[in-house]
Formats: sequence, C-alpha cells, structure tokens
Amino acid sequence: MSKSVYSSSFIIILLSVAFIIIGLPLFAYAQDEQQAMSEKAMAEKNMQDKSMESNMEKGMDKNMDKEMMMSDTDAESKEMMDANNIRFPVAVDQQHQSDLKHYQEQVDSILVGTEEISLLNEASQSANSKGTVILLPDWQLSATNAKSMEFLRTKLPELGWATIAIQPFAMPSGYPSSALTASQRQQENQTVVSDYLDRLSMMLEKVMEQARQNPGIILLISEGTHAALLTDLLHQQRNELPNALILMSSYQLDNSQQQHFAEQLAQLDVATLDLVLAQDHPLATQSADLRKRFANTELKLDYRQQHLFNISTSYYPEQDLLKAILGWLKVNGW
Repeated sequence: MSKSVYSSSFIIILLSVAFIIIGLPLFAYAQDEQQAMSEKAMAEKNMQDKSMESNMEKGMDKNMDKEMMMSDTDAESKEMMDANNIRFPVAVDQQHQSDLKHYQEQVDSILVGTEEISLLNEASQSANSKGTVILLPDWQLSATNAKSMEFLRTKLPELGWATIAIQPFAMPSGYPSSALTASQRQQENQTVVSDYLDRLSMMLEKVMEQARQNPGIILLISEGTHAALLTDLLHQQRNELPNALILMSSYQLDNSQQQHFAEQLAQLDVATLDLVLAQDHPLATQSADLRKRFANTELKLDYRQQHLFNISTSYYPEQDLLKAILGWLKVNGW
C-alpha cells in the first residue's frame, strides 16, 4: 500500500512538473500574443488618429486656400475697381482756366468754336488812355505767369494802358512730330500747325474786337512759340494788324521753321520789338541772330532787337522790361 501511495505521489509530481514545463511557454506565448494584439490595436488607433488629424489639417488648408483665393480675388476686384475709378490728370489749360476763375475776382470769357477762353481785362487807371495791350502767353503758361505777363498785366494800367490777358489753348498733341524721316516730320507738323492757326485766328479776331472798343492804339505782346505763330498769322493777313508787335523770347519748336519765321517777321509791315534774354530758351537764343540778320537784309527800319540781362532762365527783369517797352514806344511816337 505504501508503494501505491508513493507511486501515486510520484505520478502527481511528474504531472505537475510536466504541466509547469508545458504550461509556462504556452502562458508566455499567450501573453506575447495579447501584448502584440494590444500594440497592433494601439498602432491602428494611432494611425486612425493621425489620419483624422491629417484630414482635419487638409480641410483647414483647403479652407485657408479657399479664403486666400477669395481674398486674392477680392483684392484683384478691388484693384480693378480702383483702377477704373482713377481719374486722368486734368489738362494744363483746364487747370489754368479753373485757377483763374477761382483766384481772380473778375474773369471774362469768349467762345472760340466750342472752347471757352478766359480773359483778364484791366482798364486804364489814367485820365489819358494810351491804348490797349493784348497779352498772349506761351503754351502751357498761365495768363498770370510770373515770368513777365502778370507784371505787365497789372503795371501797364497804372501808366494809361488797358490790358487784355488771354489764357491760351493747350499745346497741340503730337507737335513737334517725332517721325523718322524729315519729310514725314515736316508734313505732320504742317498739319498740326495749320489746324492750330485756325483756332488761334478766331481767338485773336474776337479779342481784337474787344480791344477796338477802347481808345488809342492796339499793342500785341506775345512770348515763345505763340509769338512765332502770331507772326505767321499776321504775315498771311488772316487777322487785322496791330499798331505794334512785341515778341518775347520767340522761337519755333520745329527747328526747320526758324528761317521761315525770320523771313516772315522781316517782311511784316508792323513796328516790332524783339526781346531776348541773356539766360533764355536755347531755341530763342539760337534764332535771335537769324531774325536780326533777315531784318537787316529786308531793311526793316521799324525792327529793334534788344537783349536784357537776367538771372533766372526765361524770367524777365521787371523794371528793365518795362523800361525797354516804354522807351521803344516813345521812339515810335506812342
């Protein structure tokens, strides 16, 4: 009986040992499998989380891109609207017209075709009225420009002269021509100048009508290119001749026309004072000798050219200018 007991105990021990030997690896394997599954589940969860985050980021990026595109579109639309609302600069002659009406107490006007031209009239302040002075500034300049016209406009009435200061037309576009060939430039310039002379002639005719209402002689003072164009009009006898003509720093922008201007002036049957500055427009300085030479050739006895010393280019010294004009008028009996 003891042997069977021992045998049973031994078998139990062997079974226990076998269970331990076989069960431990199985238990470890089961734990590893469970851990692997847990890690796999965690990895899948992490991937899902990352995928969700990525989708959210993509959604946010899309929204941001959409907002940026909308913002860019709005900005472009606003720029286009702003560009459409931008006003072009006002023409120089219109600015001068507006300034005269705003700053001057009394501005008269005449209608030349469909264009309104402003005039500044000053009556003689002397009991002995000597006549009327018509003042025509150069292109792009105001009737009250400080180079010379404003001084003459306000000073001459004190000395017995009525004055009519004209706000001129704007400089014609495309003049002088920039064509490649000389013949093409000449043709284009002639076309532009011819059209402009028609307007200038109508304007001068209406101003002369006003001047004839005053007693005394009519003196026409012009400067720059307008002086040359007026000489052309008077030479063609398209307008009534004034009693006297004063040119100030006169020249043609088309350099090829300088000799033509000098020839016309020399043949013009009106007393002429040709004023030139020491510091003047280069074209005025270059053409002065040409005008004087042609006047001597044509024996134009009522022509005088006088040079005045100045400091600022194209600005006339006021007292020397006044002295030159009054002295020349006195020599001619006015």
